[in-house]
Amino acid sequence: MNYKLLLVVFLFPFLCNGQVKSHVISNGECGTDFTNEQRQQHYQKVAAYSQKTTAYGNATLAHDTCIRKNLSLIFHIVLDSSGNPGVTPTQIAACVQLLNNVWRPICIKFLNCSTNFIPNWNYNKWYQPYSEPTALGNYFVPNCINIFVVDSIKIPAGASGYASTFSHIVIEKSVLVSTTAIHEMGHVFGLPHTWPPAGEVVKRTNCYSTGDGFCDTDADCYPTGFSMLNPNCTFLPGPTDGAGDYYIPPLDNYMTYFKNCRCRFTQEQYNFMALEFITGGTFLH
Repeated sequence: MNYKLLLVVFLFPFLCNGQVKSHVISNGECGTDFTNEQRQQHYQKVAAYSQKTTAYGNATLAHDTCIRKNLSLIFHIVLDSSGNPGVTPTQIAACVQLLNNVWRPICIKFLNCSTNFIPNWNYNKWYQPYSEPTALGNYFVPNCINIFVVDSIKIPAGASGYASTFSHIVIEKSVLVSTTAIHEMGHVFGLPHTWPPAGEVVKRTNCYSTGDGFCDTDADCYPTGFSMLNPNCTFLPGPTDGAGDYYIPPLDNYMTYFKNCRCRFTQEQYNFMALEFITGGTFLH
């Protein structure tokens, strides 16, 4: 594959200097976010690459880039006080299959390299600032994507999962086989959430410098219009941008919080994940 060509034609390089960080949230499923510094670096890179690709008509690849890479997953299952895992081998296999179905367009295949059972049941109540340093120090396997599966995440507050770029995921057992696992793996590959900081407009005139930096994901005004009573597929219509255009957020995108509606990544998201892997993830095996 011509990696150099991919780097030229890919318009939206969401490359981070450092890992995506988790933060404390109170009303969402995910504890992953970019720091302000990382987000500004992203927008600067988007502008730079946009200028470089002007001669190519600002075109993205018309197809999915095929990476042809198998990636090892290490599942770390925290046992409860009675020694029970709370997760079955069937569920682990189903999670792997779910991920493979979604990453197949760019020819990435996930393999369950091993399943490790952690006997310290205290990790089942996961407090990221305290649990993560010791858990990573004791159990993290280098050059693999490590998935820590726990009963509940207490910090980041309200989260059922969070992730760090090309490193690890922490996820609750109850959502291991769900779109939450896909959402968090999207973060592993560097994807942000679909919503702003504020300022992204519906007509996509500033979509490469606001929001998630992609123009084929519709403008998302989260948390405005998000129903906490029914967070799955219900958007409360009415929010408008500064020009008075109505927001119609991408409810079906894996990087939203509309859990039961999520079913796809966009072309630019797939192209970005391929580029992000080529430029920062090839150490994984």
